[in-house]
Amino acid sequence: MLDRTKVAGVTAFDIMLSHAIPQLVIIVGQTIVTFIIMYIFDIPLDIGNPFLALILTIVASITGMTMGFTAAEIFDEEKNAMLFAIATIFPSFLLSGLLWPIEGLPMFFKVFSYFLPGTMAAESLRSILFRGWSLSYFTVYIGFISQFAFIIFFISLTYVLHQIRK
Repeated sequence: MLDRTKVAGVTAFDIMLSHAIPQLVIIVGQTIVTFIIMYIFDIPLDIGNPFLALILTIVASITGMTMGFTAAEIFDEEKNAMLFAIATIFPSFLLSGLLWPIEGLPMFFKVFSYFLPGTMAAESLRSILFRGWSLSYFTVYIGFISQFAFIIFFISLTYVLHQIRK
C-alpha cells in the first residue's frame, strides 16, 4: 500500500504529516482531559500556571511522537519498533526523575539521566506546578528548550535515516 502511494506522488513529508496531525489532536485532547480531571479531583497543583504546564506537557508529548517517527524509520517491522519503544521508554521513565528521584540515583545514572528527553521537562513541570515558577526561571525555560532541541534532533535524524534508506 505504501509503495502505491509513493508511486502516486505522495512524499515522505506528506506521509509523516498525515500521521502527525491526528496524533497531535489526540495529544492535545488527552492533555486537556488530564488537566480537567486534576481540577475535578482537586489535586493540589494550583500554585503554578496551569497553562504553562499544559503547553510543556504537549511539547513533551510531541517529543515522544517524533521519537516514535525515528523508531519507525529505523525498523522495517512494526513489532521491532514497538520493542524498541518499550526498551527506551521504561528506562527513560525510571532515570529521568518521573518515577524515581534523580537525587537517589548512582552518579553514573544521574549524569546519564540528563541526556534523556524527559529529565529537564519533568523538573520544569515540577517547578511550574509545585513552586509556581514562570519562564523567567532557568529550570523552567531549559525544560522547554531541551524539548524543542530533542524535537529538532529526532526530526533531523528521521530525515537523515529516510534519505539513507531511500
